Amino acid sequence: IAGRKGKMIKVKKGTMKGKDLGLRDLTDCVVIVPEAVGAVRAFRLQGCQIWLPAVGSSVLVYECSESAFHSASKQLRIHDCTRVAFFVRTLSSPVVERTRDAFFAPLDIQMEEREREEMWQSAGLPPLPATEDEKAQEEEESAGYWRRVLDFDWIKRTASPHWTVLLPSFRPPCTRLFRLSSKEEGEKERPALLQGCENDEEVGGHKQQGDPDSQRSHTDDVSQALPVHLALPRTEEDQERRPLTFQNTLALEKETIDAT
Repeated sequence: IAGRKGKMIKVKKGTMKGKDLGLRDLTDCVVIVPEAVGAVRAFRLQGCQIWLPAVGSSVLVYECSESAFHSASKQLRIHDCTRVAFFVRTLSSPVVERTRDAFFAPLDIQMEEREREEMWQSAGLPPLPATEDEKAQEEEESAGYWRRVLDFDWIKRTASPHWTVLLPSFRPPCTRLFRLSSKEEGEKERPALLQGCENDEEVGGHKQQGDPDSQRSHTDDVSQALPVHLALPRTEEDQERRPLTFQNTLALEKETIDAT
């Protein structure tokens, strides 16, 4: 997917079939991939939101700015980027190189449990833990990787100034991005009370509640659910840090891509 500006791009479900995905030279775009893919390579994205709920290999990001990535993957590698946010679940420590103002938080995509497990299984990703003991073990061994970032340009014992954890007060509400469940014969359509967002407990007041049908982040009308502004924490060096600001997705021209 290359050379787009001001587009809301959805890959047609069932057409990727585990293939790799390339993103190149996109400006003010939203990209939604509602199924498992192989590796993802992103080059020169500006002002974009990228939603990748199941990546079977690595997410590789190069020369991107003012963008947010939401992904579950095995690896995450970031090179030559500025002012980028990553909401991730990864099986190894993210790596940054020649990158400034990178922010990290846990995965913030909510999905219906059955669909999520099928998607993650297809991508070779482990399921979410079921018990409190398993949650604690995963946080120690796996889920906590999102905040164990390795900066190849910072070998000192002190914390790297090039990246930081995005504190809960700065994280947007979890986005109920997909409504993928299908009703069984004779069964009333199930509301998409999508669970498993790692942000839920930490965001507190931002946790989504209420009538699921009043929350409009459905597959066919996801644009009303996506954030337009992403606040970034201030620092002693930068007391006036600007938020990441995205195009209002209601105004984006919609495009569906068949990857067959």
